[in-house]
Amino acid sequence: MKHYEELVNRFNTFKNKRIINDQGKNCGLMLEDLLETSGSYFNIPDYYDIEIKATQYHEKKEIILFSHPPNGGVVFPMQYLSNKYGYHDHEYRNIKVLKGNINAKCKTRIGLFYYYKLEILRNERRIYLNVYNKYFKLIDQSIYWDFDDLKEMLERKIQNLVLFIMEKEKIDYKEYYIYKEMYYYRLRNFDAFISEIEKGNIFITINTGVYKSGYRVGQFVDHGCSFRIKLINIEKLFIKAN
Repeated sequence: MKHYEELVNRFNTFKNKRIINDQGKNCGLMLEDLLETSGSYFNIPDYYDIEIKATQYHEKKEIILFSHPPNGGVVFPMQYLSNKYGYHDHEYRNIKVLKGNINAKCKTRIGLFYYYKLEILRNERRIYLNVYNKYFKLIDQSIYWDFDDLKEMLERKIQNLVLFIMEKEKIDYKEYYIYKEMYYYRLRNFDAFISEIEKGNIFITINTGVYKSGYRVGQFVDHGCSFRIKLINIEKLFIKAN
């Protein structure tokens, strides 16, 4: 609790105050500055053993739990999926991309010709990313996540979660952030994570694209696979601790 109390004390110095966003930062990066934390873009918590999230409140709003690449019989699974089942980038027509949310409850069409769905096989301890053709026939089940990999990531990254609820205001064409509340959550367990995937409450977002600028302009880029949950479902995975 020591590190959580440190966050509470820092939060109280700017709680309910208008913070001008004159550098165009998102609410998460702004929060890191205010809390004087460096944040983490790796597979460890942002602040000691605590993962920090910030968002506006809306029951349909979602947060990223963590990102984790899938396994498969190829070196770059997401590039393989994009090349084989993706659609052409609007600007760079020679590159195929994939962007969309995929869950375990229903087949989701991404692009014109293919559908996607997660399938949890508990006996194999794997989550498969199934690809179907336009007739809903399964045509590819080569990409998957192992339970053990996901469990290790889940328990390392988000065993403790602090969620900051904020609002945005615009005054005289200037944008302000107001951080209103903070909530402390503890992870239930890995089985709850798998169960909520099965129910469709936790889903994945795939996001591949093309570099639009810089020295790699025109090249394929994999922005990763993220596991997400809507705020309305957060207490199905976590226990509220404050």
